[in-house]
Amino acid sequence: MATRYFLAFPASAELIAAADKVLDLHATQATESWAPHFDTLIDLFVPGFLNAFLVDTCDAVGLSPRSSKIIHSTTNTLSKTISLMVGKLLKKRSNEELIPMAEFIGEVYLRESQCSSGKNSVGCEIDKVLFDEILRVTGEVREGHLEEVRSELAEVMLRVVDATIESMMVRTIGLLKTNFVVTKICDAAVVTCRGAGHMVVNKVFKNLDEESMLRLGVFFEDMLVSDVRS
Repeated sequence: MATRYFLAFPASAELIAAADKVLDLHATQATESWAPHFDTLIDLFVPGFLNAFLVDTCDAVGLSPRSSKIIHSTTNTLSKTISLMVGKLLKKRSNEELIPMAEFIGEVYLRESQCSSGKNSVGCEIDKVLFDEILRVTGEVREGHLEEVRSELAEVMLRVVDATIESMMVRTIGLLKTNFVVTKICDAAVVTCRGAGHMVVNKVFKNLDEESMLRLGVFFEDMLVSDVRS
């Protein structure tokens, strides 16, 4: 048995159904085309992921109108960028070519029976070092030590952005063979998303006051999920 660590959000009923369908196609090696079902899954996953990591964060923290505008603008940019990238990745793929993606879905789809949240969720995998570091710095904020750990907290948030990009974008790109043009599109998408994520940390989250930072810490603590699998 091995424990894995995630930043995860509860999956909607529609997202659960779409993920279950893709996993069932893979498990039964169905001969029908898997591509339309992946399209449905991605159409649900991308907004769900971005809402959980950005829009819901904005609402939980209670950001100012200016900061909220930055978040919503960034979410829109990321949604368009990721959707374009995924569309190019999945276009005209055979079922055999989609097997690695189906296996990836199986890894990031966390079942309520085996994860610590007790909820069917979708998660971005992180290592235990970052998992523990998030708990440590958010605990320091809760104890009233924000200024002592502010720089560390900003660094942790940037590491979360990078870990998310690596887990949910760079890794998925590597699962599928791509030609030169698609590779360039994907590389540009990664750069865009990483830059947007860092911008949000540096312009919005880095300088929050103590009350807002505490709400942010609680929000991210709730997203920390461990998952035990054989």
